[in-house]
Amino acid sequence: ARKWLATTPVVASSDSQSQDNVELKEGSFVVDGFRSYYCVAAPPADKIDEDMDPIVFVHGIGSSSAHFKRNLQPLAAELQCPVYAIDLVGYGKSAKPTGVLYSSELWSWQLETFLDDVIQATSPAFLVGHALGGYTCMNFAANNPKKVQGLALLAPAGRYGVLNPSGLDAFWYRWPFLADKLGEQLLSKYASPEAVRETLSSLYSDPSKIEESLVQELAAAWQGKAAAGKFIFSSLYSADPAPMWDELLSEEEVGYCGPVLAVWGSEDAEVDNVGVLKELRPDLDQLLLPAGHYAFDEQAAKVNAAVASFVKKHAGSGALFPIPFTPRYKTLPLNLRTIK
Repeated sequence: ARKWLATTPVVASSDSQSQDNVELKEGSFVVDGFRSYYCVAAPPADKIDEDMDPIVFVHGIGSSSAHFKRNLQPLAAELQCPVYAIDLVGYGKSAKPTGVLYSSELWSWQLETFLDDVIQATSPAFLVGHALGGYTCMNFAANNPKKVQGLALLAPAGRYGVLNPSGLDAFWYRWPFLADKLGEQLLSKYASPEAVRETLSSLYSDPSKIEESLVQELAAAWQGKAAAGKFIFSSLYSADPAPMWDELLSEEEVGYCGPVLAVWGSEDAEVDNVGVLKELRPDLDQLLLPAGHYAFDEQAAKVNAAVASFVKKHAGSGALFPIPFTPRYKTLPLNLRTIK
């Protein structure tokens, strides 16, 4: 039987009344000395399907696990298993150290630590990533294909390996002065409830779907942490490009070759990228919805149904797809600390 880490209950979302008493709990773990936060939607112990593959959500830039509260509990109830979401280091309730190289390698290492030491997964996991989180999941899967049962990519970022919001690899972005200014500008979009509300409104096709509790929680993550926030956001501009999608995701023996679900909102500015993914992986499952960048929140019921169907289709099948012989991008030398 899989061992689940003890967690603390938190306030459930307002949509949870019909979800079979699924609780939303929280916990923390350590990645190379840095505290990392996660939450988990867990059905009653006597209803948990111990054989279900783990499911982990990963958020995007400026966001946190709080953004998935319309997804975690319904999926946990439908699939009768715990469904997790982590706050990437530098975001949400996780530590925000300065002097750290914020990159997809760091976040992939965090995800690997979570799977190995917290969930103690004995089977490959389903990873569900939005934007930056989608890229992080892709990068992790390319390095650890045997640990991934399926990828659900929600408007993933980083088509060309560039993780800043512009998507451009401009050498002048790496000039310290300019990177700092751009980081400060990006932080200002999340530094107060008013700024968060305005930012989200520009990315939702239906701003009425934005819950005030989400706005407050996203803004609270940066209160009293202006210096750290500026550093974290500026690192998105100053970092060297990471591998492109076609190096991470392929139908051939390149990167991750397993099952993929792609979800996009038709009003998302980057919606054309769904065609790029389709070219790389003609066999992927695709869902296009009337929504903006956060389709998983605006159209939660439809996205939840698609993810549940995807998981049921591929759960327990094992890594039957081709596995590259040598991981090519696992280069970050971090010291793992034991979680007790």
